[in-house]
Amino acid sequence: TLTLTDINDEAPVITSGTTATALVENTTYNTSAVVYQAAATADVAGETISWSLSGADADDFDISKDDAVTFKDDTTHDNEVKDSYQFTILASSGSSSAASQDVQIAVQDVSEAPRSNASATIPDGVKDVAYHLSLSTLFTDPDDGDSLSYSASYLPSGWYITNGFLRHDAPAAGTYNLSYIAATDSGNLFSQ
Repeated sequence: TLTLTDINDEAPVITSGTTATALVENTTYNTSAVVYQAAATADVAGETISWSLSGADADDFDISKDDAVTFKDDTTHDNEVKDSYQFTILASSGSSSAASQDVQIAVQDVSEAPRSNASATIPDGVKDVAYHLSLSTLFTDPDDGDSLSYSASYLPSGWYITNGFLRHDAPAAGTYNLSYIAATDSGNLFSQ
C-alpha cells in the first residue's frame, strides 16, 4: 500500500471580493466595526491561513485572526477630503508564496447642508446708491457641484433677494438687520 500525503506547497486562494460596503460619510467607525471580511481557502484542508495588509492605506487598518478588517483608530470620513481607501490583503498558509488581492472601500457622499461663512462681512452701502451683495460670499456648501438658492424672512422694507443677490434700489441712511437670510441646497438642506 502506498499512501500519498498532500503537502501545503501552493498559496491560498482568496475568495473574498475586491470591494467592500461603502463607508457612509460623516459616520464614525470605531475599532470594532468590521469594514471588510477577508476569506480564502488553503491548499490543504484544515491549514491555518495567516493574514496581513499592505498598500496605500494599509496603515489605517488592522486585520484580525478572524479575517476581519477594521480601522486602527475611531475615524469619521469626509468624501470631499478622501473618497476611497485602498489596501492589499495577503494570505499565506505555510507555503513559500502568498496570495494577494487589492481591495477598495469607497466613502459614500452624503448631502450636507450649506454653511454660513463665519469670516464673511456684509459691506456697508451708500445712501441712495443701489446696493447689491452676492450671497455666495456669505455661504459655502461642502458638496461639490451643489447650487444654492437664497431666501430671507423679515427683510426691512425695500430690501429683496433676486438671482443670488441681496439688493436695494435706493437705501436710506440707517442700520438694517439682515440676519434672517438662508441658503438652501439641491437636497433642501439649509443654513441661516
